[in-house]
Amino acid sequence: VSKQLNPVFGKCFEIEASFPQDSLLTLQLYDWDLLGSDDLIGESKIDLENRFYSKHRATSGLATKYDPCGYNKWRDPMKPSQILTKLCKEGKLDGPQFGYNRIRVGDRAFSFNKEQFVLESPTAHKIHEEKLALAVLHHWDQIPKVGCPLVPEHIETRALYNPDKPGIEQGKVELWVDMFPMDMPLPTLQVDISPRKPSNWELRVIIWNTDEVVLEDDAFFTGEKMSDIYVKGWLKGPEDVQSTDV
Repeated sequence: VSKQLNPVFGKCFEIEASFPQDSLLTLQLYDWDLLGSDDLIGESKIDLENRFYSKHRATSGLATKYDPCGYNKWRDPMKPSQILTKLCKEGKLDGPQFGYNRIRVGDRAFSFNKEQFVLESPTAHKIHEEKLALAVLHHWDQIPKVGCPLVPEHIETRALYNPDKPGIEQGKVELWVDMFPMDMPLPTLQVDISPRKPSNWELRVIIWNTDEVVLEDDAFFTGEKMSDIYVKGWLKGPEDVQSTDV
């Protein structure tokens, strides 16, 4: 990105890794130079193995809601109900046992408002269960003994450091990292976060009337409050200003 202090890259990289050989992901930010070598601004290192085996399930952040299709389609190869079943098995808990707007996990029962999950048709029953399971996952820290907060879907902000300037932050990079086992079903297509391309539009602003405008001038003969008001506006800057008739 040319001549920017806060560029938006919107780029996704897909990399195959093996643990423990490829456990450290290194991100480096460079200043591109037309002549000579590019200059290293800073770097950040991410311990992937630590995230992969974390009890907080840091492999892929939990989405706020479950969408089976569309732009925000659930991208984890495991559905919420499968994740919940796996956590129950690992924690040696009974369940999950699904009911109408209710799930029981071990000795803990979770209930949700009827307005929160609406079954539009009988075919929506499975989606309803996935939404219930996801809601329990967001409250997994309430499970006694084995429960803990699970990592939510979020944008991660990491500091950049230059080895030649130890301890001095050189800026930040915003990103998120998803990790999916190769022996699992392929995840959904990567989310398109590329910057939107400009498109041309015609903008029309209709000034119909004004009301309760403070009038500061007085009529010369009658002393009545009056003023010769008009409206002007611009979009790009004062150079493209347009005004109503005076």
